[in-house]
Amino acid sequence: VNGAVEGVTDGLFTVSLPTGINAAQDIDVTYSVSGEAATNGSDYTTLSGMLTILEGTNGTDITIIASEDGITEGIETVIIQLTSTSVGSINTTPAEINISDVTVPTTLTAGDVAIVGYKAASGNNGELAFVILKDINAGTSLSFSNRGWHADGSFNTGGGGAPFGIDDVYSWTASDGYISGTIFKLGNNGKVSTVIGGVETEIGITVQTFGTDGDWDLSPAGDSVLMYQGDTDTHPAEGSSAWITGLNTNGIASAAGWAIGGGNAYCELPSPLNPAGFNIDVTGGDNNLNLWDINHGVYTGNATGNAATVRASINNYLNWELDENNAYFLWNSDNTVGSDIGDIVLGQLTLSTNSTNNTDFNVKIYPNPTSDYFNINVKQTVNKIELELYSISGKLIKKVYGPSGNIPRMDVSKLESGIYFLKIKGDNNLTIQKVIKI
Repeated sequence: VNGAVEGVTDGLFTVSLPTGINAAQDIDVTYSVSGEAATNGSDYTTLSGMLTILEGTNGTDITIIASEDGITEGIETVIIQLTSTSVGSINTTPAEINISDVTVPTTLTAGDVAIVGYKAASGNNGELAFVILKDINAGTSLSFSNRGWHADGSFNTGGGGAPFGIDDVYSWTASDGYISGTIFKLGNNGKVSTVIGGVETEIGITVQTFGTDGDWDLSPAGDSVLMYQGDTDTHPAEGSSAWITGLNTNGIASAAGWAIGGGNAYCELPSPLNPAGFNIDVTGGDNNLNLWDINHGVYTGNATGNAATVRASINNYLNWELDENNAYFLWNSDNTVGSDIGDIVLGQLTLSTNSTNNTDFNVKIYPNPTSDYFNINVKQTVNKIELELYSISGKLIKKVYGPSGNIPRMDVSKLESGIYFLKIKGDNNLTIQKVIKI
């Protein structure tokens, strides 16, 4: 079986005899069709319910042609079950594929991502932890740049008369969707990871779009990071909305903060990140605090609330713990990898930044826990309900939608047992609930 993407890729079910056996005569097979895509409207070309394996062949295909309909439906299932055959016997175990919308990368701007930890060990061995404060779709790209200079007004890659060069730029494109509040780590090896089920798990690898050294560097002598949207080796223009966030750890004997020092440690801050809350300067900008050039740091503020509240807390240097020698574990303190508890203390992000209503609406989920289906009841008037199921690591597992009077249930019968998060959106209302599959 192969899944379908509306207007891009056809889905495919293959019905066949055992490997190496061809039909001695035409074999007619009937089948039934079910699943969310079959009940939520016409999402694919109508199927006949019958196929023929021709004499001398091993099998045939059922093609699911899903046209782009311009409606946001998320991931919907098509289930085929063979029901009868004109010759021999059949396997009646249902087979399932997904029909997905065309995924559009999420647009990120200043403050949609926040840096929550770093490592700048001897040998420029760098690591960077960051949290997304907005849900992202698959295909969303982020770039990580060591330092930047814009004396010529461009933040370009060292040209145009800029006296200091850029060390390197690494870019990562998400292969899955992730929910706001998910923490990721960029390692020295260029791999991006997150903690899943107590295991630090690689979920993507970066491409070095600028530089040739092959590793992600952060200098223990003080350094800076700029993050921007996209996967280009050229920095955005100085005032571009593509700038997302920045980190500064740099200083000299007489001063600390952005645009301080010389050589490759010097970094200016793009103007879209200048407002409070859009960058983190762990030095506090005050050399008397002796916080500059410290090798390791983690956010420990434990703020809970909407994205703006959490962001403001993260980007306040008073809510950070710094250490010259202690390499912190760059994952959330809610997670333990082996025997190591994460050192980032991040409270729960209560609402997605995609919502315009900051109060939960009246939702009932039952049964919870369940072994097969979650039913959802919304006790207020909304035009449309969207359900998104996420793993505990923030990965989007499944998405369905429907009108408020006919909310589809969420089928979890084939998922592994464990804790998941169910995000329920109704018009401009949103709530996220913890659910358990047993």
